[in-house]
Amino acid sequence: MMFRQKAAKAVGRVGLLAGLMAGSFGLGMGFDPLVMAAESRDFRTFFEVYNKVRTEFLSPPGDESKLEYGAIRGMLETLDDPYTRFMEPKVFKSMQEERQGSFSGIGIQIGMRDKKLTVIAPIEETPAWKAGLKAGDHIISVNGKSTQDMAIDEAVGLIRGQRGTPVKLVVVRGSAKPRTVSIVRDNIVTKAVRARNLPGDVGYIRLSTFMSESADREMRDALQKVAGQRALVLDLRGNPGGLLPNAVTIGLMFIDKGPVVQIVDRDGNRDMLPTEGMIRRTGNKALWDKRKPFVVLVDGGSASASEILAGALQDAGVATLIGTTTFGKGLVQTVHPLEGGAGLAITTNKYLTAGGNDIHKRGIIPDLLQEPAPTPKNEPEPEPSDDVARDARDAQLQKALAFIRGRLGQGPVVKLPPRAAILEKASKMRRDEQVAEAEGQSAIDLEATQRMEGSVSSLLDLQGQQEDEVTRLLVDLSTKVRGLSTDQMQRITSHKDFDIEIEGEATGREGEALASRRAETTAAYVRGYLQHLGLPFGREDLKVKAREGNQGGVTVRIHLPLQDLIGR
Repeated sequence: MMFRQKAAKAVGRVGLLAGLMAGSFGLGMGFDPLVMAAESRDFRTFFEVYNKVRTEFLSPPGDESKLEYGAIRGMLETLDDPYTRFMEPKVFKSMQEERQGSFSGIGIQIGMRDKKLTVIAPIEETPAWKAGLKAGDHIISVNGKSTQDMAIDEAVGLIRGQRGTPVKLVVVRGSAKPRTVSIVRDNIVTKAVRARNLPGDVGYIRLSTFMSESADREMRDALQKVAGQRALVLDLRGNPGGLLPNAVTIGLMFIDKGPVVQIVDRDGNRDMLPTEGMIRRTGNKALWDKRKPFVVLVDGGSASASEILAGALQDAGVATLIGTTTFGKGLVQTVHPLEGGAGLAITTNKYLTAGGNDIHKRGIIPDLLQEPAPTPKNEPEPEPSDDVARDARDAQLQKALAFIRGRLGQGPVVKLPPRAAILEKASKMRRDEQVAEAEGQSAIDLEATQRMEGSVSSLLDLQGQQEDEVTRLLVDLSTKVRGLSTDQMQRITSHKDFDIEIEGEATGREGEALASRRAETTAAYVRGYLQHLGLPFGREDLKVKAREGNQGGVTVRIHLPLQDLIGR
């Protein structure tokens, strides 16, 4: 019996590997999620609520699919995984069109980072790219609708649209103030690979996405084009990833033996892709001579499949990585088409680099750190077609070319720092980036607080009114205050003191300072809004204290002495 169980598990894992290699993270068959749930557990409470809403709610839901979709989203939200998501038919169709390389929109890949809608990367030569959007930009509203707590598929649905129509985004970059960007949608035709030659007999290949089904074929053609060059630069900057099979297939164009990636399932079992058997059967032979200098450019917009490829090349020792730390997405999603045209992307596996490194939320740290050059003030951006001018401003590309010249004996040798020094420097850069982002968010929050408008002159005036009116006001307030739940705000109706606790990760003094700064931001929201309502609430009335917790955590306590204030 035990042998049969082990054999069944082995067959299942082989099937999983075949599925992952066959399509878009393993395309599955459609199913009815409510029926499956009902078969596996007693869901009488759910169906009781569902039916009562249908039959008793004051405004009968005209489209019952909204109830079904909302229930599914609510279930998935409990998983606390931004990559497991339900896609309505329109959004799922858009994703399929993207795989085929053509859709209508602005040409942008988005995801969630630190619970904020974030630009992973703009697609080259698209309206988003020409408008200057960059990896790491936070989108805080789309056509006037806040993206706070917005699902990714909803954001995609708002951003995409018919060709020739505009979409207005409010974008925040780093510590800068929010700016409004109006972009006209267009037909987006994604060409995954572009190749050209650089001075000094250096080939340059730009791989912008793994999503296109033709990416591996385009890469093979590009490598043939630059085969006669003395060195190669592979540019993965701003590449948000895509199809896992493309990452494996392209990796084998540079690595003739050994795995490209390790896949870990929910039981902790590890498997290699491709398997040694696959490599033997195909007689794989690398298309680039590993004796020639080979540099891979990466940055914070290099994610998912880009990290699989970059990690494989780094672990195999066939390429030198130059740039900044990558995005840090080490999860694999299986995509299931559902009944009625909807779709489900569900995280089924995590991946490790070929050498077994877990890079999720950490990213891959290059062999040589090089930040991009700051944009010169009062100087126009070079035209997208002017490769020479753009290359001259590209500090990371210039560092790669200097490294290659040193390897070819055409210039000074660029030495790679010890790995420990690189890791320490990368960690400091990440901390500095987090602090700058927190400071920028604090400035944004304070500005928003100062501009708050409302019709209620005083919270105290409501004491004689219905309690539900006070509750309504406070529920509305909770939507405007970062860090506070509706339940916490409703406790103000009792006019009692209460504490708000905010927990955050911390590493040394920098982490504690970051957590304290976030608490001050929340305090500013509370203070500004309550003052606006007429409550005599001064800065001295709100106490913010940070204390170190276990395992480097920080708990920040905000104390609101409302009982004292009411008596003033």
